Amino acid sequence: MDTHVPWLTLYTYPDDILQQPCEDIDEIDGEINQFAQDMVQTMYSCNGIGLAAPQVGRSIRLLVMDCSDDMSGLKYFINPEIIETVGREQKREGCLSFPGLELQVPRFKKIAVKALNLRGDEFVYDAEGLEAICLQHEIDHLDGITFLNRVSRQQRRHALRKWEKQKKNLNHMESET
Repeated sequence: MDTHVPWLTLYTYPDDILQQPCEDIDEIDGEINQFAQDMVQTMYSCNGIGLAAPQVGRSIRLLVMDCSDDMSGLKYFINPEIIETVGREQKREGCLSFPGLELQVPRFKKIAVKALNLRGDEFVYDAEGLEAICLQHEIDHLDGITFLNRVSRQQRRHALRKWEKQKKNLNHMESET
């Protein structure tokens, strides 16, 4: 009998797991591969372009990303580390752990990331544009950092007030159904 659950529960701010650095993955086995596949299903089902393991309850250094329009750009990063950065820019970002909230976040324009794939092979991935933003955002999650930590105190206060209000309205609408 298959007890496999195809997608995972998303953890939202202020859950503690989102604020803790993750552990490196020492062994890439079938369980890690299956978890990575479940993360992909969760990311796609939430219309996300990236997802880090702590966002679905595991404090391990694993992220998935697909910034394509047609689900053709899926990539897996185990124990990712930014090894090179170029330039700065500020773009609008959303986050599955902050549903409905978007912030202008300063990021590097181009990055190089060293990581392992699902077979355990090391690779370096050069990213720019949306992929660079997404990778920085997800690697931040692996380091216990949310995009709230990347904006000014004033932006953070304003964003949290707005987000709490949205959450309250959503909870009120759900209780009426």
